[in-house]
Amino acid sequence: MNHNISSWCAGRFAIEAFVLASLVVVTPSLAGAATGQLSVWGIKRWDQEYASPGFVQLACGGGFAVGVRASGAVVCWGLNDALQCRPPASLGPVATVDAGTAHAVALLRDGSVVCWGASDGGRTAVPAGLSQVVAVAAGSQHTLALRADGVVIAWGAGNAALVPAGLSPARAIDACGLASGALLADGGVRCWGNSLVVPSDLPAAASIACGGGHMLALLPDGSVRAWGSGSEATVPSDIGVTAAVYASRGVSAVLRTDGSVRTWGDWSGALGAGPASLPPATSLAIGGTDYLGSSTLLSIDPAGVVHACGAFAARLLGTSQDLGVVRQASVQNDHGVAIDDSGRIRTWGTDLYGEGVPPAFG
Repeated sequence: MNHNISSWCAGRFAIEAFVLASLVVVTPSLAGAATGQLSVWGIKRWDQEYASPGFVQLACGGGFAVGVRASGAVVCWGLNDALQCRPPASLGPVATVDAGTAHAVALLRDGSVVCWGASDGGRTAVPAGLSQVVAVAAGSQHTLALRADGVVIAWGAGNAALVPAGLSPARAIDACGLASGALLADGGVRCWGNSLVVPSDLPAAASIACGGGHMLALLPDGSVRAWGSGSEATVPSDIGVTAAVYASRGVSAVLRTDGSVRTWGDWSGALGAGPASLPPATSLAIGGTDYLGSSTLLSIDPAGVVHACGAFAARLLGTSQDLGVVRQASVQNDHGVAIDDSGRIRTWGTDLYGEGVPPAFG
């Protein structure tokens, strides 16, 4: 379907274009009632910059993106077939967001949680009275929340939304695809969904990363353990001392203490030899979806320069691409989003649904 609004947007097609490629900004008001501003645009544009600064956090979903501004306002753009780019008009100041395949979850500054987008399976049905939340995570069809007292709450479809009975207090959560994971206060790890089973000999962990069909655990000594399905669940012998772990569908990645990057897994071949040629990094972002069968990895070097490797790296970063100094990045296959050092949003790559076209107002 052609979604170039400028070439054919008229009559009923204008309505269809509004649904598939739209932007909504919800700005909290001091009186408690939110005001909204709506902008609609077409696609087929690349390497865009959001002219207005003030962004502090972002997340990429399946064909859409969500950004949070310092004011607590939320900006959504891209695919809107399930209203994933239409946050509630009453949305209060937001602290952080995460994005699933077709839904988004926001943790508000008051500790409450709001979801919007695809509602099938109950993934956006936030439990009544949920409060004192400190972290949220979105899977493909479910959502997780971590309360200040360490209790994990889940809702949505499948076993990933069924928190194990008697789960000890947790200090971190993660979700990907149809799986969920929790890092407990004592360093223990629990996971559920997608038939994931934690190894019985796993020692206390420092952090975790959920890849949907597999999971990684970073141990305090810098070693890494993995379990689940596929070669991404088998840690290479040359992993080295690790500072951080990352996982996506079909691929695992680590950032070593010396800044070098190592990847492996069923889809890591799409990353090629790229990680070996990357300069030392301070952080990574990795993302991919089952239907495209590949993942893409972004790295940010100490100077704030973004580098990409993977099947869609050429689409993401051309030789002439200049993103400036970047402090945060997110990626989903061939769509990248970043926040530069002035707080502006930069997007680049494929733009099938408007996910590559940030708003032109500010």
